[in-house]
Amino acid sequence: MTIPNKFQIALHYEMSQHLTAKGIAYESGQIERSNETVLTIGFGANEAFIFMDGVEFTGNAGRQSLERRSFKNNAELTTATMDVLRKLA
Repeated sequence: MTIPNKFQIALHYEMSQHLTAKGIAYESGQIERSNETVLTIGFGANEAFIFMDGVEFTGNAGRQSLERRSFKNNAELTTATMDVLRKLA
């Protein structure tokens, strides 16, 4: 079992704060995989999976993946993730 990294924890926190501020109920969880722990946030019919190297949204809008290698740094990945979250919630 691995522990979530700083990126995963910080992004999970920022996403949960956004949902709370909008009054949207959500469920948090984690999935243990063979090589990492994946944090999850479910809200409405949507769910976000926060991996060590990216985020995947599934639900009403289909599936959207944001991978770390597509961005200069974690800050840009976080901004893109929050943009998707704002559209969904």
